[in-house]
Amino acid sequence: MAADPTTMHPASGSGNGQEKEQEALKDTFPASDPVGNEGGRGSRAVPASEMQDEDPAPLADGKTVSYTFDSQEKAKLAGEGVVRAGLAERSRLTVDGSSLRLEVASNAAEDADKMLQQAGGRAS
Repeated sequence: MAADPTTMHPASGSGNGQEKEQEALKDTFPASDPVGNEGGRGSRAVPASEMQDEDPAPLADGKTVSYTFDSQEKAKLAGEGVVRAGLAERSRLTVDGSSLRLEVASNAAEDADKMLQQAGGRAS
């Protein structure tokens, strides 16, 4: 079992040098930990808004579904329901008035269609 360097007692005769070395090492472990957040510096190098693409790349196996609802509120709620169910990403949801457009992976398209129809949407 390895000895804990913070509890080791200096061997007789080794004197003050070993104590100074132990004291110097006390607050340096682990060296790979990042410095904590300082007041003048944020936690990100780039603001989150700059990291988000305005127009995400199309899905390789994606399918676009379009539905019309009675109101804009119903369209938004239906779209949020599909996103919360994990069937689509929020960045791929567009609501324009009472129309909803959503890009989903092909294996999730059937489930998304069912959810949008149950919410009162009509395929367009």
